Amino acid sequence: MVQRMQLVKTEPTADCAADGQGLCTVAMRLEGGVLAVWIVVIADVDSIQRQAIAIQAFLKYAAGKEENYRALTTALTTETLVTV
Repeated sequence: MVQRMQLVKTEPTADCAADGQGLCTVAMRLEGGVLAVWIVVIADVDSIQRQAIAIQAFLKYAAGKEENYRALTTALTTETLVTV
């Protein structure tokens, strides 16, 4: 499914199953050639944007060589995350 998606830069892209069950696959390109893929129940754009921000922040600040939990906390509580 991800191979069929038209991924645009670092924006999350959703592809929903045609069976009407409401399950959607979301994929997003990240730095370093990493591809994040996750499943959502409903393709709610606001929710997907918040999830994308959280995934990017986690990978940047909590899963790298140097962990920076203060920067992670800041990224997860910024105005952008709350209001997207």
